[in-house]
Amino acid sequence: MERQISGKYYLISTLHSFSQVILLANWKTGLFIFLGILVVSWQFAVVSLLSVIIANIIGYVLTKNRSFIEDGLMGYNAVLTCLAILIFLDGPYLWLLAFAGTGLSAIATVALNNYFMRIPVLTFPFIITSWLIFLFPYKLDLFTMSDQLIPQNLMHWEYIEGSGMDWITAFFKSISEIFLLDSVWAGALILAGILIAGIRVSVSTILSAVAALAFAYILGAENDQMQLGLYGYNAILTAIAVGHTFNAKGSKGMFVYGLIGALLTVPISASLSILLIPYGLPVLTIPFVIITWLLLGASNSILKPGNRV
Repeated sequence: MERQISGKYYLISTLHSFSQVILLANWKTGLFIFLGILVVSWQFAVVSLLSVIIANIIGYVLTKNRSFIEDGLMGYNAVLTCLAILIFLDGPYLWLLAFAGTGLSAIATVALNNYFMRIPVLTFPFIITSWLIFLFPYKLDLFTMSDQLIPQNLMHWEYIEGSGMDWITAFFKSISEIFLLDSVWAGALILAGILIAGIRVSVSTILSAVAALAFAYILGAENDQMQLGLYGYNAILTAIAVGHTFNAKGSKGMFVYGLIGALLTVPISASLSILLIPYGLPVLTIPFVIITWLLLGASNSILKPGNRV
């Protein structure tokens, strides 16, 4: 007999969708993340909530896999996609485009999960969906790019050192930028949610954020980019993925491996930002995806028996 879907199931799957952005299936963490989004904008919170519902419905229609949906694995790319569209584009009825993007990212999530058998898809559906939608304004006049997505000629690009650094602000914004949010308060609420999830993931988060900021500073990164958290959020996601979520045995070696990966995201973020400047596209979470795939793919601990290389 098929188990009846309850209101608790809907609630848990929705909150897990928010927490799975940082690779955790913890409804309390998801609640704090939702509150972090709400602090920045109630519109963002409402649209992201509805986007999760849309993604979960699409997921159920396409897969009928209730546990996959309940774990939040259908909704987390939808959260990021709708927020990216609301933040980086302008135009009438932008929320409709956000919902359309949500649907597309949900379909991409199902499709890629069917083909990615040995490594997780992570936020790749969000990245490819968002990049495609961000290019709409070049040919479709209804929507326009925000000032953050202005294409630049590399011949005229200049390094801007900036003045001073507020390290506390940079730390919390490194956390909030996981959700594309420029807010210390959002970062503090998201961190509170992570602290609730456990000591190991909390240590991974804090150490990776501090290490990435210090490494970016040593490498001579632009101060304003560091203070906005743009060198920290990919590092945090990588450390959590490698050192915690896919470190099933709690290996200290994998924990260190994750911190090394976090440091690697710093130069990768810098190089990819330059690569994407002519198109006006943001880096998003592609450094996290690339480094995590490389580290997990190179680690026999996550490969299935019989599939080892």
